[in-house]
Amino acid sequence: MRRFLFGLPVLLFAVLAGYFLVGLGRDPSVLPSALIDRPAPAFDLPGPGPRAGLATADLPGRVTLVNFFASWCVPCRKEMPAFERVHRRLGSRVAFLGINHQDQQEPALQLLRETGVSYPAGYDPAGKAALAYGLFGMPTTVFISPDGRILKRRTGEMSESELETAIQQLLVS
Repeated sequence: MRRFLFGLPVLLFAVLAGYFLVGLGRDPSVLPSALIDRPAPAFDLPGPGPRAGLATADLPGRVTLVNFFASWCVPCRKEMPAFERVHRRLGSRVAFLGINHQDQQEPALQLLRETGVSYPAGYDPAGKAALAYGLFGMPTTVFISPDGRILKRRTGEMSESELETAIQQLLVS
């Protein structure tokens, strides 16, 4: 009985250690989503401050990139200028939309000004759109097909080259 009681914690530790090691070895930015290949959840958001709002009814019939950002998110601040540069180069082929997540309006507007973002942005202070899109980290970028299905979701900062590669892969598929 003593052996059993000693062996049980060791076995439990080994199982938990294996579970965490396997989980930690996965890249959280590409964890699977149940939303892939499903219709993009609907949203209807006002714009931050004087900017026009966003609604899924306004989604164009082309690949659309929805980027969830916030002024308090350091990786968001780092990636947004790259998103704007790619938007300026590919904006006629790919629609860019931003959703400001659980933020205050003035810091959100200041971030948009500082990063030079010119593409449309919606304001989601309650985080309802993020919940519908299954976000679990910031920033998150969702790629939507021309027919409104979610093609891909990426959590974490994206470089300009990563963003361009992801878009090019979607445009040729």
